[in-house]
Amino acid sequence: MAETTTKPPDIALLPTLGLGYLIPFMELTKRLAHFHNLHVTCIVPTNTIIGFPPNSIKADLEALNSPSLNHILLPPANLDDLPQDTELTTLLYFAMSRSMPSLRKVLKYLMENNHLVAFIIYPLANFAFEIARGFNLLTYIFFPSSGICLSWWLYLHKLDEMVPFHFRDLLYPVRVPGSSIRLRGRDFPDLDKPGRVWSVEI
Repeated sequence: MAETTTKPPDIALLPTLGLGYLIPFMELTKRLAHFHNLHVTCIVPTNTIIGFPPNSIKADLEALNSPSLNHILLPPANLDDLPQDTELTTLLYFAMSRSMPSLRKVLKYLMENNHLVAFIIYPLANFAFEIARGFNLLTYIFFPSSGICLSWWLYLHKLDEMVPFHFRDLLYPVRVPGSSIRLRGRDFPDLDKPGRVWSVEI
């Protein structure tokens, strides 16, 4: 009787655009594969306007490829319709949101060909939640930052309700919950509407 082989569980990870997000995800990818006997796929968004991923990191991505690890580069989303002076946060917003059809195809492929059981995303890739739900995938957030930063992100929705104008126009400092840190208006990025909506949705 022929011996059947069972594929190990596959975990897919999705960072967002930026080395500060990609590098921790690459490390998590390696640890999940090496210490937990999993197959891990790192799905990497790309963007030609901001030059991501840079050539300096491509060799490291290639080094991920092994029997238990691999990476997939999403095709860059078309941003040609955006004005030349579009804020970086807004560029990232549209680059990620317009990459979702490609992500859906990749997840569908992994569901059909690998034993995909879970999906891990960075908060700035929050568009992917709905897609993962459609595949009934267990979905988790990986937040490789400080507790104070997490506290700030969780508080941002409440601040948005209290402040109807640009955060940069605040006349008083805002305390980060759980810390003694106070942020002044000039400490905030100058977000236009899509960028602010994205930040608050996270």
